Amino acid sequence: MSPRERLEKILASAIRRVEAGRSVERALPAILDPHDGPLVVLGLGKAALPMARTVADAAGDRVRRGLVVTREGHGGRVAGWPVRETAHPVPDARCEAAAREALELAAETRDSERLLVLLSGGTSSLTACPAEGLDLPDLAVTTRALLGCGADIDEVNCVRKHLSDFAGGRLARAAGAGRIEVLVVSDVLGDRLDTIGSGPCAPDPTSFADAVAVIDRYALRAEVPGRVLKHLLEAADETPKPGERIFERVRHTIVARNADAIEAATRAAGELGLEPLVVEEPLSGEARDQALRLLEVARGADRGRPRCLIAGGETTVTVRGSGRGGRSQEL
Repeated sequence: MSPRERLEKILASAIRRVEAGRSVERALPAILDPHDGPLVVLGLGKAALPMARTVADAAGDRVRRGLVVTREGHGGRVAGWPVRETAHPVPDARCEAAAREALELAAETRDSERLLVLLSGGTSSLTACPAEGLDLPDLAVTTRALLGCGADIDEVNCVRKHLSDFAGGRLARAAGAGRIEVLVVSDVLGDRLDTIGSGPCAPDPTSFADAVAVIDRYALRAEVPGRVLKHLLEAADETPKPGERIFERVRHTIVARNADAIEAATRAAGELGLEPLVVEEPLSGEARDQALRLLEVARGADRGRPRCLIAGGETTVTVRGSGRGGRSQEL
């Protein structure tokens, strides 16, 4: 077997371990109690479709209503549920329409029902829903500025949560269901529930002041629209915070994370006769800097044995021109 063939097998094992549909399937036995009331399902994010299909197949007619919001090009059919394809990473009008549809569905749930939220990466943009006094262009310009300045995902989502009627626990606040179950595919370091998808059902420990601090840290006051800066500085409608009673009915279960992929890759490498060389500290910061870090680890490895270098994380890129690509290509 060639080195490339081994690498492809290792990568396939890692991806298979965190594939969204399989990950939800493993978690469902603890969620689908036949004695509980009807389900209303919201699938949100780039992995929403396979997650929703798994629930539809397992729950059948126990689902009273379902709605899927996913990225353009990631749609399909799910048990007759509406599937809304919206924009990512910069939001457009479809995002707001889908978010308001999801909020309305959540608000219509009854105390005797469970709201099952299937949450994955991309939700922040795909359900962008401007707070009062703002519009979609405000959010789009701000998102572009944040993505281009090198801010990490925690910082980006801190700002976005404070410009939204959907994120930062506001979906949970809007819901009428007696219980809210959230199955999560994590795409952020540390698996912080308030950061994944901007935490639509999670308490938000950040504040408007924190969001302003991000804007100032990257000198973006001149880059973001005036209405956005005014909204953040006035801090009129703070997000729901830890300890608030609305979250007593909410349970989050992380069904897949970066660490699961690394564990699967490590196991596969060993089975293929390679000694795993795992970078324990997650990659973060500028992709170009992390590339040099990986090179140092590789150069310091024992060259007498076949090894596989394994790392995972969430890097950033400060845009310096008009090139194409993303973090992995930069690395």
